[in-house]
Amino acid sequence: MKGKMRKIKPEFIYDEENRQRGVLLSIKDFDYLIEELEDYYDYKLVEKLEPFNLEDTISMEDVKKEIFGK
Repeated sequence: MKGKMRKIKPEFIYDEENRQRGVLLSIKDFDYLIEELEDYYDYKLVEKLEPFNLEDTISMEDVKKEIFGK
């Protein structure tokens, strides 16, 4: 997580009854939001692993297995 998120400008799509039905984003905004979501997921994964007192006992292969589920 990089801190404060930058401002994005979505365009909301409404139906005949004025209910929100969708949103349009620029490709740049979409890519930015996906990157933020991936960073958040990584942050939560590390937060989940911290209680196990990992120190220097985990190999890179163990980390890959935990992250990628292989």
